[in-house]
Amino acid sequence: MAHNKVFDGVIHVVALLCAVIIISGGIYRIVAHYNNGYNIIIGIYLIAFGVLIFVFELKPTPIMYVAFGFFKWWAGRGLFLIMLGTLSFWNWNDWTVFFGIFPIVVGVLFIVMAFVKYPYPKPLLGGEHEEIK
Repeated sequence: MAHNKVFDGVIHVVALLCAVIIISGGIYRIVAHYNNGYNIIIGIYLIAFGVLIFVFELKPTPIMYVAFGFFKWWAGRGLFLIMLGTLSFWNWNDWTVFFGIFPIVVGVLFIVMAFVKYPYPKPLLGGEHEEIK
C-alpha cells in the first residue's frame, strides 16, 4: 500500500497530540497530587514517555530504534500508548479521565492499522526510519 501524504499528516498530528496529552497528564499528576510519592513517580514516567513519543514523531536517532524497537511497528506503538493510557488513570470523578482515554483510543487505532498493512509514515523532520515489511 502506498503512502498518502494527507493521511500521513493526520497520523503525525494525532501522535503528537497524544504525546502532548500524555506529557500534560504527567505534569497535572505531579502538580495536583504532589503529596504522594507514587503520583510523582508515575508523573515523571508519563512526561519522559510523552517526550519519547514526541521525538519519535519528529526526528528519531538510530540508537532510539535499537533501544525502543517496538516503535518500528504500528502494534508496538499502539500497545505502548495503551500502557501509557492505563498509567494515566487515577480518578474517574473529573475531566482528568481524558488523559487516559485518548491514548488508549489512539493505541487501539494504531493496532487496527497494523492489520490494515499501511506503512508507518516517515518522521516529520527526517532522521532514521526503518521500513518494516
